[in-house]
Amino acid sequence: MKRILSILALFSTLILLGCIAKQSGSDAPLTTSKTWHQVNASANWEAREKLAVVTFNNKIWVIGGSSPTTPGMTDVWSSPDGITWTKVAVDSSTGGRFGHEAVAFNGEMYIMGGLVGGSTFKNDVWASSDGITWTQKTSNAGWVPRTNFAAVVHNNLVWVMGGVNASNQCLSDIWNSSDGITWTLVTANAVWGARSGLRVFEFNNSMILHSGRTTTNMIPLSVKADVWSSNNGTSWVQLVSEGPYVCRSYHGAGVADNMMFFMGGTNAVGAYIQDTGFSSDGSNWGMVTVASPFPDAKKFMGSAGFAGKFWVIGGINQNSLYQNDVWAFY
Repeated sequence: MKRILSILALFSTLILLGCIAKQSGSDAPLTTSKTWHQVNASANWEAREKLAVVTFNNKIWVIGGSSPTTPGMTDVWSSPDGITWTKVAVDSSTGGRFGHEAVAFNGEMYIMGGLVGGSTFKNDVWASSDGITWTQKTSNAGWVPRTNFAAVVHNNLVWVMGGVNASNQCLSDIWNSSDGITWTLVTANAVWGARSGLRVFEFNNSMILHSGRTTTNMIPLSVKADVWSSNNGTSWVQLVSEGPYVCRSYHGAGVADNMMFFMGGTNAVGAYIQDTGFSSDGSNWGMVTVASPFPDAKKFMGSAGFAGKFWVIGGINQNSLYQNDVWAFY
């Protein structure tokens, strides 16, 4: 009886810590020969979190973010290899912002949403073909101003979903646009529920939603380890209820070499996570745990797939240090 009570107590403790990593849908654990490589230990842009990263015109771009001295940066940087970075512009027209999203669409880079001036939630959309000159597509996209949301390009449309608003409420709505000017509400309440810190891949002609948190409070089980798929934003199929990894939000994610990858983030009690997950179908996930070299446990990093590699850039680590390092997984 004492043994049973001990097991139950242990199980309860694991739940309280967030969620339990379960085995993937495949019987055999997935493996990979890819490893982490530190491409740049200290890039020449200021260390930051909540930056936007996008790949465009054969370069990786870093746009804005937040540092201890600047809660909302206006600089734009680009690199062809993650090693050498060029300051393309210091653009004040879009407002120094962080917690925004960026995508490449129709020959331009789009930035949208986030916070400007440290506290003003935005729902504007800006576009640029060179990172220097930015044109405002709209000052009010129709969706509620937000941060910590997901944006993705799918079916020749820009999609915005989830996030958290100025009232600290997580959101479950989905919007899309063919031009960044006019936005259409696809659904007000997605089946996967209100969440922020989520990540969405465009993969094999589908949108694959990964994890996120259902409340901004540190409540056990409020952070997810699930995976959902949709090709139209209206109908979603749950591929995984709990993956073979710790539940998380605010992690990095990207597509490279015909695979989806994620790294880091924080769990239900705010603990930083140091691992990497990968999948070729969204249903079966493999995991790479800490090895040498390996990025710090971190959150609010920039991330993307570029040149057949998964990149993690900047962020804030488990010691509350803002970072300007650049890592590639290949």
